Amino acid sequence: MEKPYIGITGFTSREEVETLQNIIPAESGHQFMVGVLLSLNMLRGQAIFSNRDPLPGRIAEIFGNDPNTLNLIHYHSKEHKTLAQQLFEATMLGGENMHGFQLNMAWPSPWEIDHYRMRFPEKVIVLQIGRRAFAMCDNDPEAVAGKICEEYGGLTDYVLLDRSGGHNQLLDTADVRRYLLAFMCRGIAMRYVVAGGLTPHTLDTIRLLIQEFPYLSIDAEGGLRDANNMLDLFFAREYLRQASMVFNIVSA
Repeated sequence: MEKPYIGITGFTSREEVETLQNIIPAESGHQFMVGVLLSLNMLRGQAIFSNRDPLPGRIAEIFGNDPNTLNLIHYHSKEHKTLAQQLFEATMLGGENMHGFQLNMAWPSPWEIDHYRMRFPEKVIVLQIGRRAFAMCDNDPEAVAGKICEEYGGLTDYVLLDRSGGHNQLLDTADVRRYLLAFMCRGIAMRYVVAGGLTPHTLDTIRLLIQEFPYLSIDAEGGLRDANNMLDLFFAREYLRQASMVFNIVSA
């Protein structure tokens, strides 16, 4: 099973990655997840880029080869029927140090994921459950767990619970716990990830979750940006340090 991670999404340069790369010690039991945003519109050259978005042709330059780092493209598309082909193209852009994808889509086609994995079985797949995906299952933990178990078992390595979608909305730990328990009851053999409004100031809100689910992964995005929507490296550094401490305290 894949190692849990402490992640940051929205990198646009290798310099940003290198500034933060060695804060999480390898002995902590977690790896550092480097998330880079990409969409079908960006892939086709039809997007309006923000300070969170690197040019697609520069993505490979962002990813390094540190052994305790998980390099993921966070991919969004509304065209589900051609997802495998899109991922083939994005894999080429990611370069040799890209480890896989987070799929920011509401219930992407399992057939398309399987088609991609037949060609790239070594790549990691994170299935994001966002607002629309929750709503499509009536916000019912049992329905979400059942759909994951029946349609995505063996296809994805992590399942991410994220109602925020990068907008810095703080997660509801009681709500998250309901879903995590439903996943465990179903015996879903994936790592679990939570996201939503995580910053150095809000990490204490998930301390009880970590105590109950010590192999949990976390990811942060919107809360680590400055007024110009740039990654705030000082704030990001503090987030990684405090998150590493929280997980180490639990495991000690």
